[in-house]
Amino acid sequence: MTLPPADRALLIKLLGMLGSDHAGERANAGKLASALLARHKTTWSQLLDATEPTTAPRWVEPFGLHQRVLAVLAHADILTDWELGFAESLKNRSHCSPKQNAILARLLDRARDHALFQQRQGARP
Repeated sequence: MTLPPADRALLIKLLGMLGSDHAGERANAGKLASALLARHKTTWSQLLDATEPTTAPRWVEPFGLHQRVLAVLAHADILTDWELGFAESLKNRSHCSPKQNAILARLLDRARDHALFQQRQGARP
């Protein structure tokens, strides 16, 4: 079981709060982390036992608007909330404006850099 990037980032923050000097903050972080797993109908054991690929898939340059948008969304963990919303808004379009195309090109450059860096590191996507 893997979590979506946004929930994974939240879980990482919550786990970091478990080291707080404040008992209430530790208790709240644990409660929120458990609730997050419950929302995904999973347990700590299932989450930690999940087998993940050890290498990132090779980057394949996307062709066309739809593939470029999907390539950007595949790296949602490096996007801001606005960028994620922007990419999502283009998902079902057949074309975009020159300004939208320029923004998408910048996001695609970041996604490509991220994917290639992970390939060099042998990390998972």
